[in-house]
Amino acid sequence: MPQRRNVRKRPIDYVRSGTWPNAELDDFVPAVFAQIFARNLVSASAESSLRELGRRADMSPQTIQFLQSGETWPDMVSVAKLEVAFRRPLWPSDNERRASFTELLRQDFHRAGVLERQAIEAIDATTKDLWKAFYERYPEEMKNQKGPQLDES
Repeated sequence: MPQRRNVRKRPIDYVRSGTWPNAELDDFVPAVFAQIFARNLVSASAESSLRELGRRADMSPQTIQFLQSGETWPDMVSVAKLEVAFRRPLWPSDNERRASFTELLRQDFHRAGVLERQAIEAIDATTKDLWKAFYERYPEEMKNQKGPQLDES
């Protein structure tokens, strides 16, 4: 079985401040994705017991509780079983992922002492540069995407 490289901590160990799953995290994208997944799982399971969730997803209630509390990393089998059981996506959506990247960048700028306005301008410029690179590298694939309107200059 493949092993994770350089991931020795649990998702909850990346909490910088606050309470999981709504805490501010260190800049480690896998932990951010695990946090969004945990938030989505907590929201989806609000009206069910862990025992009932375990039965529906064919998983142990303990595993579900560990995923909700950030004690363990979600794997593809768990994600798939839970999404089928809830009949809804739990993994971070494109919008959730984009928002998390923007928030991580904002936190980096804040720690570096950059003013909020300057940080927003830098994030917007970086996002535009990324879209431009995608358009240049994958012109056919990007033709129908809903990215920003780029200047031809």
